[in-house]
Amino acid sequence: MPVADYNNRMPNNLPDYLTAEQRAIITAPCEHAVITAVAGSGKTSTLAWRIRYLLQQGHDPTRMVILMFNRSARADFGRKLQDVTRDTGLSLPEVRTYHAMGLRLYRRFIREGYLPAFSEAILSEQEISYQVWQLTRRLAPDDLADDIRRNKKDYVETAVSFIEDDPALADYRAAWLAGYRSVRPFSQQDEVMLPVLVMLRRLQLTAWLASHSETATARRYSPQWGAITVRLAQAFLLQASPLSATVNCKEPADEQ
Repeated sequence: MPVADYNNRMPNNLPDYLTAEQRAIITAPCEHAVITAVAGSGKTSTLAWRIRYLLQQGHDPTRMVILMFNRSARADFGRKLQDVTRDTGLSLPEVRTYHAMGLRLYRRFIREGYLPAFSEAILSEQEISYQVWQLTRRLAPDDLADDIRRNKKDYVETAVSFIEDDPALADYRAAWLAGYRSVRPFSQQDEVMLPVLVMLRRLQLTAWLASHSETATARRYSPQWGAITVRLAQAFLLQASPLSATVNCKEPADEQ
């Protein structure tokens, strides 16, 4: 729809600094949309005003959730949303990180008896990186050994992502578990959750690729990424069908 058409129905309480394109996004119909933009282009402001606009149109904030990659981004956006909605009296939707949302769902599935309880005594990021580093050195071809030693950080970061559809993933997981258990106990109950964590990471990467479409990594993976993700999600749901049965249930009022 042309920007001019949006201007005809534009609410007159939007700030002047918003561009015509931002205003079109803010007042777009309530349907699926993917918005991509470079750093510093005003994505945070646009999203905050979009949420205010939807709330003013009567949308229920308890039916919304805003997900951020990390706590810092969550805190920054929370402050921005508070600023944008100050003095409106609007009830605001939740702002969570992907990890917090995953943990919330996991605990709910435990509470409802779909999953066994788990131990929260997990490895630190440093311990995880060390185990990934050891696993990478063990599995990598000999002709890459020198390059891996020179570029440890790059290989460690790559090793923990973008491998969800690798046919050898089961072998990687078994080797990772062996390395983990050589440092600290890892229960069978915790092992049950590994496929859930893999899917959560996959969803994070999907969002990252969409917001970094100009990068070489996104151009490399994006063409087949969506189809592979759908296939992985279908396989995951078939493996964990009791989980899918609770997805549309109403959240208990006392959950935070």
